[in-house]
Amino acid sequence: IVGTHDPTITATQNDLMRALWLKNSSRGKEAWQVLGRAIRMAQGLGLHQQSKISQNANASVEETLSHLWYDEYKRKLWIKLFSWDSHMAFSLGQPRSINTSDCTIITPLDRDIPADPATTVPVALFPHEPPSSFTPHLFQYAVGQQIHESMSLGVHKPHLEDYSLVNTLQTRIRTLLSNLPPVHRPINPDRSWDTSHPHIPKQREQISTAANSFLMSLHRPHAKVHEASRHAAIDAALGTLDAQERLFNLMAKQYYNIYALSSYTIDAGILLAVSTLERPPSDLDTLHRICHAIEKAIYRFDLAKDRVPLAHRGSLVLRLCYQKM
Repeated sequence: IVGTHDPTITATQNDLMRALWLKNSSRGKEAWQVLGRAIRMAQGLGLHQQSKISQNANASVEETLSHLWYDEYKRKLWIKLFSWDSHMAFSLGQPRSINTSDCTIITPLDRDIPADPATTVPVALFPHEPPSSFTPHLFQYAVGQQIHESMSLGVHKPHLEDYSLVNTLQTRIRTLLSNLPPVHRPINPDRSWDTSHPHIPKQREQISTAANSFLMSLHRPHAKVHEASRHAAIDAALGTLDAQERLFNLMAKQYYNIYALSSYTIDAGILLAVSTLERPPSDLDTLHRICHAIEKAIYRFDLAKDRVPLAHRGSLVLRLCYQKM
């Protein structure tokens, strides 16, 4: 009745995983509620505030290093919560649970927690070291910060007084993409680690999906008034579906139920279908790309619909839209 008395890191992680499971089960509202509880526990633990760790005269170097890495661990957990809060607020139209002005943490390092933290100094990766698997989370965190700013400025709503804000946010996303480590850049990546680290190609597509999805949502409210936003939204939707196609082909069948493989595809597919119905592109190449992308999306949904209720609904919706095009 009285709820959680003493929040813990483990309980926070548990609720974050529950939220992920609920979202993958197409239960977005329940996921948002559980995520909110995880965020409140994290705030109760002070994860949103930067800790001060210094060498204690009575502590060994190994103990201090362990404390530093544990601080890294907590900050990594916090930015995952922040990213999820931003994404779900943006996609579900729900209020944000986090106020950025309350957060003082330093962005964590783009490197994985070592097997033996007590013997490793927390510094940035050296060029010869294997790539970090945490890069996509940092990218999502950076996008989440842009989501917070766009919502605070009202950029996500139509009839924006200062349209230049849209261009500013778009430029920031493109800069984030260009500043990614070469192995994680969606365009012209360094593929030298792909064989030994097979998760990296998937992460590139996840990054591409996140970037294009944000740009699509950024431009969609302004597409009817600003021609530039209309074209940008269509390009971003096509980019989203292309990334989803590549990611789907990289995933094993048992992972078809991942929420992102359906939700982003539905969103982008509907935008393309509605845009085409309202104003068919004069460029036949663009029209062909749109039709082909929607056809492939329907095919992916048909493969996954027995496992994923959202994919079944997505197949019906996109098929209906496609028939009207």
